[in-house]
Amino acid sequence: MQKLITNYSVGQISNFPEISMETLIEHSWHNPAKIKYDVLRNQYLSTGVLIVALHVLVASLYLSHKDDISFLKTKHLVEVNFIKPEDPPKKETPPPPPPKPKVEKVKETLPPKETAIKTAPVESNVPANVPVIQENISVAKASSPLAVATSVVTPVPPTNSQPEEVTEAVGYAGYMQNPPPEYPASALRMSREGKVLLHVHVLANGHVDQAEIKQSSGFKLLDEAAEKTVKNWTFTPGKRGKTPIDSWVNVPIEFKLSK
Repeated sequence: MQKLITNYSVGQISNFPEISMETLIEHSWHNPAKIKYDVLRNQYLSTGVLIVALHVLVASLYLSHKDDISFLKTKHLVEVNFIKPEDPPKKETPPPPPPKPKVEKVKETLPPKETAIKTAPVESNVPANVPVIQENISVAKASSPLAVATSVVTPVPPTNSQPEEVTEAVGYAGYMQNPPPEYPASALRMSREGKVLLHVHVLANGHVDQAEIKQSSGFKLLDEAAEKTVKNWTFTPGKRGKTPIDSWVNVPIEFKLSK
């Protein structure tokens, strides 16, 4: 019908008999070119709508699983660092001073006085035949040296009062096959890090009797994971001399993520 209308000029169309809208619609449905155009247009529209819907669906799935993808990427970058406690300095007690020896005072004895012999001076006017008279003056010697009172001092053996040396218990991750604590999944997902300091009571047989949180990491999940693991560890017990004893020891554990 459209082809018929285009073959006429404007003046001719004005004299053309009136055609109803129903007749135009009826003739347009019987036009093969029109039908083919409508079919192709509907197919293109359907394909375009489907493509847009798929893009929207993929974008929504990516945004909803973005956190899970980042979690999977960082899951293999977990690093738990354990700090080996420093060995406590050994307490050395100075040995007791040796007893001072007692000095015995010995009185000196005076040496005996020797006999002095005085010779009278010879007068010059004495004749040579007169004998010279010598006078002997004797001094009494001391009969015996003065007696000195002496006392015998018996040395007292030193008593073994030095206390025995005390050593603390030893234990950490990797020591005596002690496993490291697991990084909690929730703390890992939220990138929680921290350092826990535990106060552990170790029995004489090396097993843990009690573990307390002396200094928190700031996150309950990390504190509980460290406490649960250390309670199953085995330690080298503390000793007094060579005898194993019960003792307390501080165990630091650090949870850290790789950058």
